[in-house]
Amino acid sequence: MRVVSRRARYIFEKVPDSIDGQVIRGDIRKVRLTRRRRFTHVITSPPYLGMRCYVSDQWLRNWFLGADDNVTYDESEQIGLGTRDSFVRKLAGVWARVAGFCARGARMAVRFGALPSLEEDPASIVKDSLSESDAGWNVVTLRSVAPPPNARRQAHQFASNVSAALHEVDVYARLET
Repeated sequence: MRVVSRRARYIFEKVPDSIDGQVIRGDIRKVRLTRRRRFTHVITSPPYLGMRCYVSDQWLRNWFLGADDNVTYDESEQIGLGTRDSFVRKLAGVWARVAGFCARGARMAVRFGALPSLEEDPASIVKDSLSESDAGWNVVTLRSVAPPPNARRQAHQFASNVSAALHEVDVYARLET
């Protein structure tokens, strides 16, 4: 608790100016939203193709954002399971649903990656799913994310034989329709 307390004091020493916004933590396929308010900016990082333990691996981050401290290990509804094609279709549905709550011209930033074992290109997965969504998302910028230095990877804190870092991309899109 001392470490968490010290870190919180450091982070909140200079709090940015307040803005009108909303953080929504959850699966967009299930989150209840009203269409009265249209979002102008979306930042997201969906589970990666083949990822089987997204929720349980992210429990601490979710807990800091207000999630229940009871970890669920049920993988039955995780979007990352299945083939590349089924994943692209499911992700396309996510982008279409997000677009339904956004104003025309909304901007979306997506951090997305690929598990090294699947040898898939994360950029093509995101681009294909945005296109298949037929929601009007237009990719504006796509950047590869440099892998963290080995000394900064969390995995090195827990194991000596660590596999390669995930290949990740940042995709910036704009809602044109």
